[in-house]
Amino acid sequence: MPARIGRAVPSSNSPRSITLLDISGEAYKGSPQAKLALAEYRGDMTITALYGFSGGGYNLYHVIQGMTKDERDRLHLVVVLGAPKTKASAYQGSWEVVYRIDPPGGHMDGPRALLAEWDAAKAKP
Repeated sequence: MPARIGRAVPSSNSPRSITLLDISGEAYKGSPQAKLALAEYRGDMTITALYGFSGGGYNLYHVIQGMTKDERDRLHLVVVLGAPKTKASAYQGSWEVVYRIDPPGGHMDGPRALLAEWDAAKAKP
């Protein structure tokens, strides 16, 4: 799956814009997707959030591992969906982590289920 990189306002977890990396999501250290994500992150200092689903989620681990301390310090939010072979603790840092395994609706339902969860939380008074 393609990876998404968000540019978030530092005081908010709501991305102002999304950059979609239109590249295959095979996940391994040095994968094309992980290299491209890291290059995009390094090239745009406004990026403070990362999102990965399925292979993109696994690749976020490699992206974070490839970052310098200063680059990691810039992160505010990391969202990982559908990457259960890597534990949530692997993505931990000074940033907020949203980590979800596959919902009852199945792997491909992960993004929809997370959005529904967030919408329901917003609707509560």
